[in-house]
Amino acid sequence: MVTVANFTSDLEQIRCVAGFRGTNRKITSFSIIDTPEILDWLHGGEFVVDSGYITFHNPSILKGFVASLKEKGCAALGVKLHRYHNEIPNIILEDGNKLDFPIYELPYNLYFCDFAYTIHKRMFEEQLDEMYHVSIAYKDIVDSLSKYKVPERMLSELSLVLKNPVFLTNSRFELIDYSYGPNDNFSSHTPPHPIPIPNPKKSPPPKSNPQESWTGLDENMRQKLLKKYQQQPYQFHHFSIDGSNGETNCTMLYSGNIDGDAAFLVIPEINKLEDWHYKVIKDISALFQLTACNKINTQDFAASVIMAQSNSTDTILRYCKMYNFDYAKQRICLAVELNNSMSISSTRRYIIRDIFASITSWITNTYGCKVFFLKTHTHYVLYLLFSNDVSQETAEYQAAESAKKIHQFFGRDNISTLIGISLYASDPQQISKAFFQAIDAINLGQKLYPAEYVFLFRTIQVYQWLSTMPQENLMEMYMETVEPLCRASNADVNYVQVLRTYIENHYNISKTASDLHIHRNTMMNYMARIQELLPYNIGQPENRLKLQIGIHAMYLLDKQNES
Repeated sequence: MVTVANFTSDLEQIRCVAGFRGTNRKITSFSIIDTPEILDWLHGGEFVVDSGYITFHNPSILKGFVASLKEKGCAALGVKLHRYHNEIPNIILEDGNKLDFPIYELPYNLYFCDFAYTIHKRMFEEQLDEMYHVSIAYKDIVDSLSKYKVPERMLSELSLVLKNPVFLTNSRFELIDYSYGPNDNFSSHTPPHPIPIPNPKKSPPPKSNPQESWTGLDENMRQKLLKKYQQQPYQFHHFSIDGSNGETNCTMLYSGNIDGDAAFLVIPEINKLEDWHYKVIKDISALFQLTACNKINTQDFAASVIMAQSNSTDTILRYCKMYNFDYAKQRICLAVELNNSMSISSTRRYIIRDIFASITSWITNTYGCKVFFLKTHTHYVLYLLFSNDVSQETAEYQAAESAKKIHQFFGRDNISTLIGISLYASDPQQISKAFFQAIDAINLGQKLYPAEYVFLFRTIQVYQWLSTMPQENLMEMYMETVEPLCRASNADVNYVQVLRTYIENHYNISKTASDLHIHRNTMMNYMARIQELLPYNIGQPENRLKLQIGIHAMYLLDKQNES
């Protein structure tokens, strides 16, 4: 981990002048104050530097600025002197000391590019060291799983890597399985179930050794941990347990579902966990989750139900029951296509599974719908299963937001995605049809919108309908709807794109502003201008539909002209 203290120790020309007790804060990136709205663009972990221009000309932002940086999770603030500020404003210094937030003086001759390079160099060195340890751990764990063919063996290897006990518990924090290292003999295990289950022949360790015993948690602690898990399902959570030898700090991480119940990996820290240990724990947790979902995460279901489109309803229902697919619910299918050029190494596959596990948890916890996940030969597929009281409009919005979240999650690992979204349906015969709708949405969507990554089959349907119309009819639709917006657009703003994003976000100003990376006030000004340009009220449903068709007609005309 790169902290403010170990990073700045290599830079003699900068000096800490306030907030000395906060120099253990973690640095993840670098950011320059180049706009008064800088706080809107921060994600946490930044060493923020100020040339003085913005704060000198906007002194009002200084009040509460340090507190805001700390709230955003930033690492430190550096102020460049002798151009705009001869000394750091007192309010900055006072707040830095008060909040234990480090403040640094930066000399005038310091190049920001050199500063950023030094940060990224240190981070890269740390990552190389971490990758070395992680790669060794992965090899041992995966080799063990391959040799013994039982997931429980991973607990043994994980315990060895972490130099700590490892417990697998249910949602009541009752012990399912455990390990204290490689001496646990799993080689003779032949579990009748594809997921870890309690082994009655394997008795817990004697309670005389409090460091090697799991006595469970009281009700109050259980409820606190479950609440934390529900709020942040795929984050690490920390707590302490009491024993005869004093308190023991514990780390907990969600590890999938076992027999319909949430399972957790719990690591009592007899020995302190290193930063790279957490990456290993998370990836092994994903493997457990994959194993837990193995009954439904198979290509058998895809072959039997999705690809076999001619099956009778009775046959489809039989397979649905076999693979625990709730066919009675309303559903939308999301097909995910990953960049074909990416590595397909074992470690990479585990990362992909981990991401999908996180996505599934996010969707379930955010929207309350079930997620049926599977893999075909070409795509990763998620069926979102909604309760009957969820409207079509709501379901389609949640599916679109889930697709954006999938793109975001994979983007963190530099993996590009294309995502197709089917229509909303409940007929069992539509299970297969929905998959091919999502695939068609991707295939045609790429041709119509090559710069985008989420494609709705509902939109594709409109294009299929419009493509049968004479060009003069398309032109009439275009002229009566969005032509004034095209005429008024310029290099700074594309009013058609603004309107289209606004419609796709179900007329949510704030969400649209976020997607377009503009301020909410700017978005409201754009919408006011759009209303001025159009001769009818865009708030009326029939006019919104007219505009949607007009946008599609415009894109189709553009494609016809290109060809």
